[in-house]
Amino acid sequence: MDDFISRLMSEERKKWQNPERIVELAGIKEGMHVADIGSGPGFFTVPIARKVGMKGVVYAVEKERDMIVYLKKRIKQEGLEKTVRIVNLPAERTSLASSSIDLVFMANVFHDINDHKALLKELNRILKDNGTVVNIDWKKRFTSQGPPLQLRISMKEEVSIFERSGFRLVKRIKVGPYHYGFVLAKQP
Repeated sequence: MDDFISRLMSEERKKWQNPERIVELAGIKEGMHVADIGSGPGFFTVPIARKVGMKGVVYAVEKERDMIVYLKKRIKQEGLEKTVRIVNLPAERTSLASSSIDLVFMANVFHDINDHKALLKELNRILKDNGTVVNIDWKKRFTSQGPPLQLRISMKEEVSIFERSGFRLVKRIKVGPYHYGFVLAKQP
């Protein structure tokens, strides 16, 4: 697990998936309440927390204990203990309050979720009426990074899954050579 965490947090990854730039493209603003679903060791969590500032909150939803141990250390090093709250639960059952989240952020997670219907029901539940989802995932083509091709889902297919669950595509965002990204709005 230590090798995997090291790869996730590497400077090399930042070259092809710049977290600060992506947080900017995601439309995250000061004071927002953001759920970072599948936060892992905090590659995006920390830049999101810096962006929402002391008036905002980031809920780092992660089920893997090893990831949480690393994330806790990183949050403390960055002085973000008041901004980041760790939720040690699966993405499909976050325990977050209903209609409490401005933006759900997911990076490299959706292809790993077995029950998309349950996940999207949970996202609908926790998002405010005007809430958005930012989803980043691996392109469905061979790349030198990422999961095997058979685990990947095309952007067209992912957007379709979201749309069938009450979301509307707002825009696409450029998130690097190996990924696609898009922003969706929760439909009232």
